[in-house]
Amino acid sequence: MTTRSVLVVGTGTIGEPLIGLLARLKGELSVDDVYFYKRTPLVDEVSKVNSLCDKGAKLIVKDLHMAEKFSVLGHKVSGLFDDTLP
Repeated sequence: MTTRSVLVVGTGTIGEPLIGLLARLKGELSVDDVYFYKRTPLVDEVSKVNSLCDKGAKLIVKDLHMAEKFSVLGHKVSGLFDDTLP
């Protein structure tokens, strides 16, 4: 069985609504997992990241150092960027 995943890089003007759309429609799109890469953990974007995760998207970060920084803000990191790529 093949797993179909989508990775969106960035949560800016285009990335945030795209991630939300993909997460909400993943069943209709035959997508198993929606991942999003965020480079910088920002206090003023905690609610945005939480909202995307609540919709079923999974947060991906650069490395373990950044994973710790995101975890401090209360985010669940689902993986590292290089490990997510095929």
